[in-house]
Amino acid sequence: MKKRSTEFNIPTAAIVLAAIAWAVVSLLFFLLFSVSPSEEGRPYWYSITTYVLESGAFLGAGVLCLRNWRSPQIVSGRSVWLALGLGLLSFFIGNLFLGYWEIVLKKEPDVSPGDFFYILMYLFVGAGMFLAVLSRRLSLSIAQWVTIGGIGLLGSAVVYFLYAAPEDVGAEAVVRSRT
Repeated sequence: MKKRSTEFNIPTAAIVLAAIAWAVVSLLFFLLFSVSPSEEGRPYWYSITTYVLESGAFLGAGVLCLRNWRSPQIVSGRSVWLALGLGLLSFFIGNLFLGYWEIVLKKEPDVSPGDFFYILMYLFVGAGMFLAVLSRRLSLSIAQWVTIGGIGLLGSAVVYFLYAAPEDVGAEAVVRSRT
């Protein structure tokens, strides 16, 4: 007599096809509806659908990571999958809070209760990436470590200058004086 499994196993091919279909639908939605034909902005349904498509992708990815964490077939690095799964689920929860904050309450999304979960996502995903590297016992040369550090610093500098650097007040004053 065959034992019944309490686990719900979906074939890997079905998961891959569903993920590809979700990605294609998301891409087509963005390409077809992201540009508003009028000056008044995007319609209400666009924001809702965008949140659903984005949150669904993060929920699916988080569940798949937790599935890998629970799988006995994963020989090493199960804690990596746990950290990544918790990070992706944290992003999903943060998106739920942000969507409620922005769509239902109609508040500005500068600061929302979802920010706590976004911070958790960075911590969990960073820990997962760190665990993934540590478990491999890498033996890199000094030049390789310097290259990795340089790429990290360059990426951080680009992000800083694009998003966090203060604007040049002197250039604004010159532009104003000429007009």
